[in-house]
Amino acid sequence: MVEVEINGEKRCLTDRYETWVSQRMRKLRLQGQEIWVRIHVGGDLNFLLPIGPCPAMGVGSGELSPRQENLCNFFRRSGIKDRPIQPGTIISFLKDLKRFLRGL
Repeated sequence: MVEVEINGEKRCLTDRYETWVSQRMRKLRLQGQEIWVRIHVGGDLNFLLPIGPCPAMGVGSGELSPRQENLCNFFRRSGIKDRPIQPGTIISFLKDLKRFLRGL
């Protein structure tokens, strides 16, 4: 399961997330808030992918599993952390993530 959190509001990736991402980000921008996104990949991966100025969370412990390492490398290669946080950028990344996870 993949869950997307934008400034504290969460949605499951199986929901109608594309419209929600756009509407949520538009609302936050109108309110003048800085936007952050945290993606939680659940299941046996149990991994967080932070984008933007996310609030601090506890640090994981131990070594990454090979699958977690693959996910981490995918995240780094995507360059999502280096691009502006825009609805289209986040939606595109989430689509790529879904495809990546199917092959993992």
